[in-house]
Amino acid sequence: MPDDFVVAVASGKGGTGKTTIAANLAWVVCKSGRKVQYFDCDVGAVDLHLPLDPDIKQTHDFSGGKLAAVVSEKCITFCRQLDLPVLGVIENMSGFVCPHCNQKIDVFAGEGGEEMAGDFKVPFLGRIPIDPAFAGACDSGETFVAFNRQNSAAQAISKTFEPLLEAGYNV
Repeated sequence: MPDDFVVAVASGKGGTGKTTIAANLAWVVCKSGRKVQYFDCDVGAVDLHLPLDPDIKQTHDFSGGKLAAVVSEKCITFCRQLDLPVLGVIENMSGFVCPHCNQKIDVFAGEGGEEMAGDFKVPFLGRIPIDPAFAGACDSGETFVAFNRQNSAAQAISKTFEPLLEAGYNV
C-alpha cells in the first residue's frame, strides 16, 4: 500500500451526510498524528464519480431505508466496475439520539448497512446516529467530534473510523 492515497467518501445520492463524514474522518485521522488534506467536491450523481487516479480508495456513506440501500448498492457496484477498492460501509443517520435522555431511537427499519456490507463482502465500519448537537458544531465551524468528544454520536463517529486507522490508512 502506498504511503499517500485518497479516500473518497461517496454515496449515490445527495443529503446522506458525506461532507459530515469526510470532515470528521479528516479530523480523527489528523488527531491520530497522520497528515491530512481535505477537499470537499460536491458531485451530484454516482455516474459522475469518475476518479482521475487509479489509487483512489473508496469508503461508503449509507443512510437507512430501502431506497438508500438500492442507491448504495449501485455506488458499490460502480466502484467495483472501476476496480476501486471499497474500504467499508458506514450506516449514517442510523437512528436519532434524543437530546433529553440520550437514548437512541431507530428512525429507519432494520440494519440495512450491515446487511448490505455482508452481501457485498465489504467491511461494515459502523453506525452513526442523527444528533441535534450536529447543528451546534456546524454553527461553531467545528467538526462534530472536535465540538463534543463526550457525545455518544461523536464517539460513534470516532469508533467507525478506528478500522481505517488501525489498517494504517492516511487520508
